[in-house]
Amino acid sequence: MKEDQLLAEIDPALADTALTSADAALESMTAQRSLKQAQLVLARVEGDRNDKLLAASLISTNDRDVTRAAYDVAFADAASLSAQMKEAIPSVASKSPLSTAMRWPHSDAILSASFSSATT
Repeated sequence: MKEDQLLAEIDPALADTALTSADAALESMTAQRSLKQAQLVLARVEGDRNDKLLAASLISTNDRDVTRAAYDVAFADAASLSAQMKEAIPSVASKSPLSTAMRWPHSDAILSASFSSATT
């Protein structure tokens, strides 16, 4: 190997495909999170309603407990999806070109590639 000799060329289409896929996954998670948040709001409203109904002895404790459990599940689902999104965001946070470089261990040669996203 000689200094500044190109070691390999990486096809930018592979990086574009990976970025497009990650972006689509994040958009899907965003839509799912909206659904989970709506379910959480509904579960809270039903829980509040059933607390009042139980206080008036109009429903059983079991019915109230079921609505509380539904709220807990909706909360956990929304929190889990938010955590997944935090994990996914770094891969698509920047629409600027990605770049990487590797030094050949026995010289100053650099393996480099720049990738630009085709997504808008």
